[in-house]
Amino acid sequence: MSYEQDIIDNIDPNTMFEHMNEKSSGNLLPGWEPERMACIKELFELYRDIDEETLFTNLKYFLEATMHVCEKYGIRMAKHPDDPAWSFFGLPRIMTDKEKLLRLITMVDNPLNGVTLCTGSLG
Repeated sequence: MSYEQDIIDNIDPNTMFEHMNEKSSGNLLPGWEPERMACIKELFELYRDIDEETLFTNLKYFLEATMHVCEKYGIRMAKHPDDPAWSFFGLPRIMTDKEKLLRLITMVDNPLNGVTLCTGSLG
């Protein structure tokens, strides 16, 4: 696995399935099945009016709605920072830096609401 920004910058989201297919040596990547990629334009259209604040609002709603289940079963939420930690294809990202990670864990104040980091986090 690798990431090259200049390659991403030159991919048209409407044709990225064809691009990935050309580079995959005939191997189908999980999540890139033709039936999923057939609706990619619809998915991008659904996110056309979504911004960072909308994502934070939706995430807060999700956390508030599920935290009682976490408490009941002792589940620690471990949300992973966006990878990469910047926007691409015009899609917003919200888990991109320390400030936003702190916002995430403080907007629903619960010791089970947390994040997880790996060696590639926050690139």
